[in-house]
Amino acid sequence: NSFLSVSVISPRAGVVSYAPKPVELRAIVQNSAEPISMVEYYEAEGAGKPFKIIGKHYGPEFVIYRDYPAGTSRLLKVRAIDIYGNVAESTPVEMVRVEDANPPSIGAFNLSGAVINNKIIEKNAYTVSVAVSDAESGIESAILRRNGIIVAARFEDGTLVVNERGANKGISVVYKLDVKDKAGKTSSVTRTYEVIEDAPPVISLFASSNPQMIERGFVTVNLKVTDEIAVAKAEVIW
Repeated sequence: NSFLSVSVISPRAGVVSYAPKPVELRAIVQNSAEPISMVEYYEAEGAGKPFKIIGKHYGPEFVIYRDYPAGTSRLLKVRAIDIYGNVAESTPVEMVRVEDANPPSIGAFNLSGAVINNKIIEKNAYTVSVAVSDAESGIESAILRRNGIIVAARFEDGTLVVNERGANKGISVVYKLDVKDKAGKTSSVTRTYEVIEDAPPVISLFASSNPQMIERGFVTVNLKVTDEIAVAKAEVIW
């Protein structure tokens, strides 16, 4: 089994690991001509220090979890052993643990489209957006629910956007956003919005240049119409 190789893919070299979430120690075995019997996990307290075994896994996914407090530094390596005793050893990876002391951040909920005074106008499309971020370990998951139903999800920093088709008046639309960062810290925000009636258009100006119309003559009509959403058309009949 001369081409057997194994490497540590988590934690990654040069990337800090955030406490208090347990460290995922994940190995990948490649180019094995024979079935793998097990993978052994080792740690050392620093360069030149002896390695000691901290765990074994028999597959098919070679992953274990260990708790290391913030401020810990370790060298980690793995050994893959096939059913005939052939061994491959990985290059050591340095792990540095840092405390993630802050929960993820949730920005303001923004409504756009058929909305007035932060109220949703019935039976018209609108959009909900909200940004999430974590300056330390980063976002692991952000789940947005509307009245208990998942409508959006994100697994990194950024903005969740939901394009809604509309809602019926007289109900409340409740959005709940649950966010977890990669250190296991959480944040949650709930926002409730009222759905209101779609009011008819308002004619605020209707005037003609001549109150008496002359047959086959011309007249100018000034008309101003407004609507909370949009005016589809305005028609003058005489």
